[in-house]
Amino acid sequence: MTSSDERRMYLTDNPIKSEEDDSFGHIEYVDTLSEIIHNVTPPWHVGIFGEWGSGKSSIINLLYNRIRDNEEFENVLCIQFDAWAHAEDSIRTELLLELDQKIGEAVNGEGSEGILGEDEITGRLYDVQEEEEISKQGNPVDVIKNFWNDSPLLAISFIAIAGAAALLEYGGYSAVASVFVTGLLLPILGYVLQQLDTVAQTIQRKFLYPRKEWTGAYQRIFDSIIQETEAEKVIITVDNLDRCESSTVYDVLVSLKTFLEDERCIYLIPCDDEALESHLKAINEDDFFGDTRNEREFLRKFFQTHLRIPPFQKEDVEKYAHEQNEELSDTLDEEAVDIIVNAYFENPRRIKHAINRLVTLRSIARERENGGILTEGRITSDMPFLAKISIIEEEYPEFHKQLVEDPYLLDDINSYFKKELTDDEKEKRVEDILEVDENEPKESRLKSFLSSTQRVTTANIRPFLNLSDQSYSSGLEDFDEVMRFLKTGQQSELLDRIKDIREKGGSFDQYCDAIDDELQTYQSISRDQPMYAIINSLVNVFDRLEEEEQNEVSRVVGRYLTREPGRQFLKYLDASSVSYTHL
Repeated sequence: MTSSDERRMYLTDNPIKSEEDDSFGHIEYVDTLSEIIHNVTPPWHVGIFGEWGSGKSSIINLLYNRIRDNEEFENVLCIQFDAWAHAEDSIRTELLLELDQKIGEAVNGEGSEGILGEDEITGRLYDVQEEEEISKQGNPVDVIKNFWNDSPLLAISFIAIAGAAALLEYGGYSAVASVFVTGLLLPILGYVLQQLDTVAQTIQRKFLYPRKEWTGAYQRIFDSIIQETEAEKVIITVDNLDRCESSTVYDVLVSLKTFLEDERCIYLIPCDDEALESHLKAINEDDFFGDTRNEREFLRKFFQTHLRIPPFQKEDVEKYAHEQNEELSDTLDEEAVDIIVNAYFENPRRIKHAINRLVTLRSIARERENGGILTEGRITSDMPFLAKISIIEEEYPEFHKQLVEDPYLLDDINSYFKKELTDDEKEKRVEDILEVDENEPKESRLKSFLSSTQRVTTANIRPFLNLSDQSYSSGLEDFDEVMRFLKTGQQSELLDRIKDIREKGGSFDQYCDAIDDELQTYQSISRDQPMYAIINSLVNVFDRLEEEEQNEVSRVVGRYLTREPGRQFLKYLDASSVSYTHL
């Protein structure tokens, strides 16, 4: 367990580096990879297949640490290359630069600029030598000088023609002189344009035409780099390949099988093999596959062997999640962590992200409660439900939007699970949301999550849905006065206030969310009398409200009269005029 002074507000998202931190049996894969590296004869390509967050990077970290610390691998050099980090550049060039840098550090020590250096490598791969032609100046004086140097005989002829034209002009033959001048200027103008065009073309070729088609150059550079190391085997990991564009995946795979294939190199490719297949499908088969029939066959031929990381065991994930919670300086409610595990038991990395997000939401809720925007404990006393809403917002954004529009929808879904939803229209809506199909026995992820967490609910979910918004009451004029009329039974004054609200273009139904929040607060602290007073006042003015106002009041009041302690209020209320949609 982490000591209190080592705890932190948020969890880090770094792969594990120590075997002591392994919670999921990654060491077994490290052992297997160690055996492969020790026994195979390169060149060799090993796939490490697993979904995002399955622990591939952690396995590579543990493997490299073992190789560096174990005398058995004294003559093995380890290099890591992040393909995604260099995806915007020439991936082949970046891979060569990375290899040059890492092998240079291994040979010459830290701070080395590499075996060849960046300037040497880019100089061999790009047409930088043409820069000499760009040095020709484009201003008129220099063009005339270049003209004299390049074509002296032609320049002398032009001078002679210019002299003849001047004599003709002096002798009064202006028309003939003009013909001579025109004949003189046109060749010069053509020469100037030719020079300017040559400059422009040279500049474009420098940037647009690197020698990337010269695969032999890449091969020679790679050979020059790799021969400088005395290592018997060079382990090169190409990470995050499946996150790149399809064209980048193509370039890397082809490069590894062509100019980067060396008798000392073992390549480790941690990736999602299904994602790789999708990338390969986007590549023109005629150009890529050759005599292979499909993407799967190509991958079988590419990798001499592979390891597949299986799904995590839920028991291990639960233990891991609660251990991570203990790393926090301010731990979360254990049931809130259980809700997170319920949603992400297949991916421990997602669990970390969800815990960090819940920590942030808790911080916002505390600020709102301390600032008086929400009543104290309104959110922070129900962290499991906040965890549930956080997951819904993150994983099911369309459903979250529907909840914001209709906060009572979650009640309808819970009633559906209990087989207590009697409204056919609502039942059809719920089944559409949950993607219920009688011909498809497999449940949707949303249905599974909501069904398994249906007991985690609250009377008023609006504050959870609108945590970053101002409180309902803060934007309502005279809300405190409205609540005073409700709690003291001043019905005439309440009706006058409602009339004022309407005359100002508002509606009393806008106040119902805030009233609901007040009722929830009183219910949470077992204060039955103010709850009864508010509900009784709403029932007594119900028939004086407009239709939309009545609908909202029915929803709010009905929620509290269908459960304790509100159910006991029914015998004291004159509810004959009220249609409670939630009764």
